[in-house]
Formats: sequence, structure tokens, C-alpha cells
Amino acid sequence: NSTLPTMYTLVKTHKVPEGVDIASKALEELKVRPIVSCSGSPTEKLASLATKIITPLLNHIPCHLQNIHHHLQLLRALKPADIKGLSFYTADVCALFTNVNVERSIEYVVELASEHWHEIITFGLQPVDLHRIMDVVLNNSFFTFNGRLFQQIYGAFMGCSVSPPCAIITVYMLEKESVYVDQFYITSPLRQLYVRYVDDSGGLAHSEEEAIANCRYISERDMDGRIRWEVEFPKEGNYVPFLDTEIRIGPNGDVSTRYYRKPQNKGITLNHNSHHELSMKQAVARNYYRTAEEVSSGPAELQHSLLIVDDVLTQNNHPAPRTFKEERTPGTKKKKVPTATLR
Repeated sequence: NSTLPTMYTLVKTHKVPEGVDIASKALEELKVRPIVSCSGSPTEKLASLATKIITPLLNHIPCHLQNIHHHLQLLRALKPADIKGLSFYTADVCALFTNVNVERSIEYVVELASEHWHEIITFGLQPVDLHRIMDVVLNNSFFTFNGRLFQQIYGAFMGCSVSPPCAIITVYMLEKESVYVDQFYITSPLRQLYVRYVDDSGGLAHSEEEAIANCRYISERDMDGRIRWEVEFPKEGNYVPFLDTEIRIGPNGDVSTRYYRKPQNKGITLNHNSHHELSMKQAVARNYYRTAEEVSSGPAELQHSLLIVDDVLTQNNHPAPRTFKEERTPGTKKKKVPTATLR
């Protein structure tokens, strides 16, 4: 009772310039993300099995972020004297999933799995079995679109469960052969901090040229020449966005962080006028405020973060303003969460 995977597209709304009505743009002008839904496909269960086996391997990748705020813990643990004169930069892998070499990616995954085979749950399988399973899943890349049958001839499906860990491991193996080589690592600011969340990485550098060189060094290890990075380096005194935070390192090595939402973000969240339980709507608002507090490094940053949350909740008809029952010094170990008085 299986069905062939089906492709659909998601418009990259964040690529539409701020203030431009997306409805006014021609379809050919829109940048889209192709998603191939593998739900109910012949290889879905095999992909699920492979995902369960290889996902724990991510714990053995030193730069892998466990969640989108893990980088803040690492940043705040750094001593100002150690990062004085450095800047935090971000780099994004261009179209990672569709640019990985599937055959080489499978080899990378099996290599890393073999190193830690007795540390992961393998369901009685051997590395050769994992290789065969991933070969079946990733190389039978047939899908339907608009009533026609296609095959993806390069890269991995966005929408297949095994694709994310496979892509993460692939980039790590390139990093392992470049920025983690001792000769480079011990002299690079990246030894202080280098992190990556799937295709979004962040690190430390003295200059934009050094940041670009770091990314180029990783790209050069890709034998197919398809892994490319877009680097964003902050102008002097400015913040740089990373995931849903903004980060700035001051001249003395002090780290400032605050909440961030892209200007093109539509601010859509659970609307207060929806028919969900009131407790659920209250929890959504409180979680927004909790996140704003957790990512903010000081009073000024906290105020900036809270104004963003206020705007999001107001757009979604949440009626009551926030109130603070307790005051605290942002960045302290014990955090007292600002709560919203909600009706």
C-alpha cells in the first residue's frame, strides 16, 4: 500500500525584500525550497531504521549544536580575555541537501558509524547492512510532480528522514579534514568556538577575510566542488544574526546577545482568537517571553527582545501586556522568568 514520494515547494518568504507584496511577484521570480514528501513511500521504513541508527552519531560531532540555543551556553562560557579582538561570524551552506554527493555521503556515514558501532543501537545489523540500506533509500530517488515521474540524480531528498543526519555528517567529515586538523586548529580562533546547526555555522575570526578563508578551507575538501558557503561578518559594533539570536562581541571581549526575527518574518503564531484551549495560548505567550529572557545578555538586550515578542503577540491578538513578578540580573545562573498577565 505504498505510494511514490511527491514533490511540493515552499516559497522562501525570507528571500522576498522587506515591504514587497509577495502576491505581486511572478512565480518565476520566487525562490522556493523543493520538498519531497516520503510519507508512505516504499523506502520510508528503511529510512526510519537508518535514521535511528545514525542520529546518535551526531553526539560525536564536536561542532554539532544540540539545540538552537546551545551556542549561547558555549559563548557565555568563554573568557573575555580569550576572545578580545575577535568577531562572531556566521556561514550558511548553499543548498546543502541537494549538493551532497550521495555515494560519498554514504561512505562518510558508514565510516563514522563503524568508529562508534559498539556505542550505538544497531538492531543486530553490521556496517555493511547499514551501507545497503542507505544505498536503497538514497539512490532510489524517484518522485512525482504535477502528475509526472522524475528521479533526482544528485543530492538527497529534503523530506526524507535520513537526509538531515546524513548531510550533517558529510559536512563534518569535510571539517574533520580541514579546520579540525591540528596544524590549523591550534592556531585558529576557531579553537575557541566553532559551531554548526545543520547548514548554519558560526565561528570566531579576526576579520572577514579570515572568516571567508575558513569556509573556503572546508569547501576545498569537497572533491565535487559543490559545497559552498555564504559568509556574514558583522560591521564594526554591529550584531550578526545566528538562528533566532543576534550576537556581538565588544572590543573588550564582552558578548552581547538578544532575540532576533528576520525582517521578512510574518510573525504568525497561535492566534488568541483560535479555538485552542486558553491554557495552550497562555503557554505560547509565556514561552515567547521565556525565550526572550534566556537569549538576552543584559537589560538593554532584554528590552529589545521583549519588544519583538510584544509585537508578535499583538499581531496575533493576545490581549494582555506582559508584567514582571520578579526582577533579576540577566545572565545570572538562576533565571526568574518574566510572565505575561494573560486573559
